[in-house]
Amino acid sequence: MKAWSRQSLLTHLHFEMHDPEGAAVDPYESLLAASQPGQVSPVVTAPAADQVIVPRGDALINYDGSSSVYLLAANVKYPIADEYTFLALNFKWSDIVLTPGSSQFSDGALIKLQPGSVAVYPDGSLVALATQSADKYSYVFTQYLAIGSRGREVSELQKILKDLGYFTYPSITDYFGPLTKEAVMAFQRAKAISPVGVVGPQTRAALNAL
Repeated sequence: MKAWSRQSLLTHLHFEMHDPEGAAVDPYESLLAASQPGQVSPVVTAPAADQVIVPRGDALINYDGSSSVYLLAANVKYPIADEYTFLALNFKWSDIVLTPGSSQFSDGALIKLQPGSVAVYPDGSLVALATQSADKYSYVFTQYLAIGSRGREVSELQKILKDLGYFTYPSITDYFGPLTKEAVMAFQRAKAISPVGVVGPQTRAALNAL
């Protein structure tokens, strides 16, 4: 039979320390501080909110036949990752300028915001973020809409197009007339949908994705 020494029978403890992101850290400094009378152990704080640097742009552009949108700043085009980011930065679809494919710009880093992100300019000042989220429009479109259509579906369409800057008539009319058709066409161009001026399956899908 193997003889166990007294020291081998002594209990001992193994433990690990992790930072707020789950990475293992050396516990020595914390143990040292805790073992010295009159000293306060350091407090581990949560990481600061994710900061995204957004350049001060000159224009919003996209290319014919493409749904990608770029923020143009100092001759550099920065791709905007998704619609959430676009709306959170208070951009409007009506401000997008269609640019010839031959235009030469340098490529910048992707701009992508997530819930909890903080957008700042290169000088550290805060970008004025929108209060709405990308899913602010809860109405679901189901009907085919064209010149002459009436009803709630048209009024909901006009509200969204007005909010996005496409429908410029001062009031919601519930009637699909020439001004609504022009607004739908502008929305379709921004979404790389054939600008036919009627709300069909593709346009409904784009509206319902807002």
